Amino acid sequence: MSAISAEVANTYADDREDELPFSLVCLDMDGTLLNDDHQITQRTANTLNTLSASGVTICIATGRSFGSVVDYVMKSLQLAQEIVPIICFNGSCCMMLNTQTGTLKHLFCDSIDKEHLQALLDLCEDRSSGKDSDTVVLQYYDGASGLVHVASTCAQSTTEKDLMAQYVGITGHPQSIVSTYAGLIAQGILPVKCLALTPDVDALMQRATERLPPGSFHMIRGSPFAFFVEFLRPGCNKGTAVTRLVQHLQEQHADMSAGSIGSNRARYALEKTIAFGDGENDAEMLQAVGHGVAMANARPAAKDAAKAVNALSSNQDGVADYLERVFFV
Repeated sequence: MSAISAEVANTYADDREDELPFSLVCLDMDGTLLNDDHQITQRTANTLNTLSASGVTICIATGRSFGSVVDYVMKSLQLAQEIVPIICFNGSCCMMLNTQTGTLKHLFCDSIDKEHLQALLDLCEDRSSGKDSDTVVLQYYDGASGLVHVASTCAQSTTEKDLMAQYVGITGHPQSIVSTYAGLIAQGILPVKCLALTPDVDALMQRATERLPPGSFHMIRGSPFAFFVEFLRPGCNKGTAVTRLVQHLQEQHADMSAGSIGSNRARYALEKTIAFGDGENDAEMLQAVGHGVAMANARPAAKDAAKAVNALSSNQDGVADYLERVFFV
């Protein structure tokens, strides 16, 4: 189904905003919004732009850093809304992107506790086994700058460099090489996320379970490609991030409409939110919202958490097809 025109969409927004089935659409990127070529198709862009012009807020919810998301929003989507929420680092941060100026503002940003960070660094820097399968390259995500740092001591062997190159191939953004992680900590730069690249995800997760203090991290298997493990502050995930965003949007809406007829009516709520995802890192989000949709190509954990499973994959315009049927039919 083709997207309706911007003129019709604007009229739709003015006359029927309260009748929209959902006020917020949250979209994972890799394996969901993006196809295997890491692109947003024109059909998907058109559908999202039509919804945005109709008064629906489009939000990106990804494990990526915000730096690798902005270009997609500004160049590929070109949404009608002035502010686009970007939940990044798998829920540790939420940035508000102004599409008119291209500037970003933090809504929230939650770093890993310093007391637990050293145990993770020690685990990932342990080369004592001597086996290539136990190689770990830790990527240290700076929530303020969006930079992804890697210590030079973790970027020397062929296996290490291959793992780093594989990840850059997905995100399109190279890592920043620093001398040590201790230098970042000394500057007060604590990571919002640590991502551990490794040839053997299961083995690393087992070692982490055995060696890290219980409850010190929220640990996620990489998605859509299982060659990394992500470590976040406990309680940080896309589900809690969407919950915080919805509360902010509703408070903002209430302030703007104070004194008007129906100003007490909730515009934003979790039950008025639809979300799409494919990975284990999307499970909490799909479960938290009113209508969570797992892609046809989703991992079992995402499908189990979702309220519906899309018949189409990210390579078949699955997001666009589902949204067109929900909003336009």
